[in-house]
Amino acid sequence: MSNLLSKIFWNAEEDRLRAPVRLVCQLGVTIACVFASILGIGLSLSYGRGHGLLSTVNKQTFDQIGNMIVAPIAAAVIYLSLRIGSRKIERRDFSVYGASLSLTWAKQFLMGFVLSAALMTFIFAVEYFAGWIRIEGHFGVTQPGNILSISLLYSLVKVVIVGICEELVFRGLVLRSFAEGFSGLGDLGTTTSKALALLLSAFLFGIVHLTNPNSGLASTAGIFFIGIFFGLGYLGTGKLAVPMGLHMAWNLFQGTVYGFPVSGDKEPASFLLTRQMGPGLATGGGFGPEAGLIGMLAAILGVFALLLYLQKRAVT
Repeated sequence: MSNLLSKIFWNAEEDRLRAPVRLVCQLGVTIACVFASILGIGLSLSYGRGHGLLSTVNKQTFDQIGNMIVAPIAAAVIYLSLRIGSRKIERRDFSVYGASLSLTWAKQFLMGFVLSAALMTFIFAVEYFAGWIRIEGHFGVTQPGNILSISLLYSLVKVVIVGICEELVFRGLVLRSFAEGFSGLGDLGTTTSKALALLLSAFLFGIVHLTNPNSGLASTAGIFFIGIFFGLGYLGTGKLAVPMGLHMAWNLFQGTVYGFPVSGDKEPASFLLTRQMGPGLATGGGFGPEAGLIGMLAAILGVFALLLYLQKRAVT
């Protein structure tokens, strides 16, 4: 019995835990570390709020400042937990995540950023010319009591932190672990293993976003397509540059530039103050473009654009 359990959990050939076990262990450690850090910082901020620090700041601004403090620390905790886990749990160098910076990495990041910016502009243009968007102002806050400069800074910090953290976890850890796990089954080829890993990781990406406001079946389907889109950029290059660029630009142009909800959350300030009036099936309604047919079409177009980019990259 002990030998059977050992074979199930331990890869004797690689002298380490098997891929699914490594993934569960790493996710458990990362979540525990992030939860503990956020809890500690949250208690500290609450104490400061109750003892005169920032007592003159309204709740919205205080929450934004608090989140701008919490988010970078949580990102650092995620990074360190993954970096340590790569050594202690996966027994390999952290470079396997594809996060090592270089000139090539920067070029790939820029390509992903420009592609997502173009796709979100396409979504906005389609809805605007269809009469489903009304522009009600420019460069302003979306809620009374918000301070424009702090709200914009908060949105920018969130764009960067979410883009880094979600790509490290969902693509660098989850997608890669699934691909390695499927490839270890023996009968599956590399292409099939990657395809299954991409589908499963995108499905989990969609399920996790069910906790967001205004989520539902349509939003889950839309986020699934986004997971395919971002994941393809990772599998095709072996680096997080493309998906991080895609992710950051997608959220930035969606919320801070064009004023759409970002996965159910309305940004506190944006360059365009817009109101959506079109059918929710097409626009995504309160969740944002990912839950609408136009957003899903944009993600599919992004997949084809990435395939062309990867094909050209392979030739050159």
